[in-house]
Amino acid sequence: MLKHILRYSSIFLTATFLAAQAQETSEPVAPQAPSWKPVVLQGGRVVNIGDYSVENLVLPNKLGISPINKDNRSTLWNTFMHGIADSHSTIVPWQVLDGAQKAVLVDDAIHSSLKNSTLPAIKLEGGKRLVLIKPILSPLELYSMRGDTIRLFVWLKAQDAGRDTDLWSGAPRLTATINDGNGNTAAVFESPFKTRGSFPWHCYYMEIKVPMTLAAPAAKPAQTTETPLVTAEVPAEGENTAQPVEGEAPAANAEDEAGLADLASSFVGKENTPVVETVPEEGGLFLTLENPFSGTVWFSTLSWQRISDADSFDNLEKRQNFLDPTLGTFAPNPQFDELPMHLFFDLPKSTPWKFLKGNRVMEDITTINGLDTYFNSALNDWFHLVHAVPFLASVYNNG
Repeated sequence: MLKHILRYSSIFLTATFLAAQAQETSEPVAPQAPSWKPVVLQGGRVVNIGDYSVENLVLPNKLGISPINKDNRSTLWNTFMHGIADSHSTIVPWQVLDGAQKAVLVDDAIHSSLKNSTLPAIKLEGGKRLVLIKPILSPLELYSMRGDTIRLFVWLKAQDAGRDTDLWSGAPRLTATINDGNGNTAAVFESPFKTRGSFPWHCYYMEIKVPMTLAAPAAKPAQTTETPLVTAEVPAEGENTAQPVEGEAPAANAEDEAGLADLASSFVGKENTPVVETVPEEGGLFLTLENPFSGTVWFSTLSWQRISDADSFDNLEKRQNFLDPTLGTFAPNPQFDELPMHLFFDLPKSTPWKFLKGNRVMEDITTINGLDTYFNSALNDWFHLVHAVPFLASVYNNG
């Protein structure tokens, strides 16, 4: 009996000792960082990113049936700027650009007949600017795209944004900065869309021409994924307070007043000199979000796509493809844009200008009462007085 007791005691003590040794020598397991690599399914109709999902319902379903037909084409323009969907672009979650979690991220999903997205949105109150100090594209990637055009997509919605100020100054905007990796800013572009007030989720885009003269990057390119960073939310100017292969990520494929005329002739944007001193000197494509005046703006589901010159809005031979076939306008958000943005990109001669009969924010200016209402409101906005009112006579004579 004593022999058995001693035997089992020895086994117990040995096991206890080995367990203690294993506990002392084993290294703590670090929590696994989430993967932000997009997983593309169903030919791009579904994209999973971490715990989030994006559904590109604008693409044909499993039966090859498209949700867009001749009877509902206006839905495409009412959802996507110029009817250009972001379904073949590479998604960049805000968490990748905001590793330090300085941005106010909120669960505000996009739900529409053509797009669903559960990715979180960045919320910006009036008078705030958010500089994302992680590049969307590295200097090495940009260098390989010299002379090419990048189309940046972003979804916006707003509540009372830009109220009580002029349209040009009050509308939410994006600024894209290209650094060459050698401490030099190669180009700065500001978004050309100007929608203020309250409007639901809408997909906007801006086209960025990568300079042909972009200098070669240093030997070590900036990392662009899953690396912590610091973001800086700074007051807006004037404020005093201190796809792809199935199952894989898509690969790269193929304001001042005077600026309006330049933007109208070149959609990719006029090089600006906005306040961008907080953008880091490292190389890459950086993005700044801004709600410059009032209200609340939400930004969601950022993505980018490399496009050919033939597919650019600047290609006048194909400009007609960007035209809203229902309202006859090139306005970025035809149901919520004011008159200057309907005149911003010139007027087509092939389609009736039905936008003159009004939209969700405009009166029917083909009537005396509607025109009188418009004039009274335009008196308080220099942008309307300079870039819309003087052209009404020409619109009347040629419409």
